[in-house]
This record gives sequence, C-alpha cells and structure tokens, in this order.
Amino acid sequence: MDSVQNLERNSATADIKAICRWIQKKLGVSQAETLIVPIYKDTNEYSPRYIVRRLAEKDAKLRVFFHFKDMNDYITLSTNGQLNVRDGQEELFKTWGISQFRDLNPQTIFQELENKIRKINVISFSDYMNHSFNSYSEFIKWLSEG
Repeated sequence: MDSVQNLERNSATADIKAICRWIQKKLGVSQAETLIVPIYKDTNEYSPRYIVRRLAEKDAKLRVFFHFKDMNDYITLSTNGQLNVRDGQEELFKTWGISQFRDLNPQTIFQELENKIRKINVISFSDYMNHSFNSYSEFIKWLSEG
C-alpha cells in the first residue's frame, strides 16, 4: 500500500513540475535554483540577437548575408549567433577591426547602415529555402511573419 501511495505522489510531483515548466515558458521566466528571473528577449528589430532569435524560429540552419552600397565587405549572421565580416572579393573571413565596419558597433550595425543596405540574402542549409530582400524593412517583415 505504501509503494502505491509513493508512486502516486511521485507521479503527481512530476505532473506539477511539468505544469510549472509550461507556465514558466508561457510567462517567459526561468527558474534558476530558487530565484525566478525573466528570460532576456531582445525586441529591438535592429539587434543581431533579435534577428538570430527570429531566424531560429523559422529554421535552425539559416544564414543571412547583408550587402551594403559602396562597400566591398559584407556581414554574415547565422542562427548560432555568429556575426562575421567577409571580404566581398575573396569571400574570406575578415576581423571586425580591419573591415570597413571597424568604426561601427556590432550591436547597432544594422540601424546605422539601414539606408546603405543593397541586398539581404537568406540561405537555408536544411531545405534550400532562399530569400532575397532589397531593404531592411522587407527583411524584418518576413522575419516577423509566423
């Protein structure tokens, strides 16, 4: 009899934990030991973090290429959060410090250069879903679509 009650108690505890996790997810909070802290969600549409989060919601294997007017270098952003600069002629990785973007902050780069965007290409390595945009606003609109 005790083992049946113990089993029922453990099952109820597991159910309660599952419900708590579901509520935490819906409320956007995370329980770290005994402290409940809000999960950071960047809502700034110009932030690379925002873009990465929205890309990952669409497909886990997306990469975005940002090409700018009057610039050889371009920026790549992957769903794993990597923000890289590539040389437009040789297609090789370039460090931020020697790129044409060296004077700009990586966290605000898209806001600062929004008017200089020539083309944005989104490439998927999982299902060959490719998209191309001529403006940042077009790109953000597509990102925001369910």
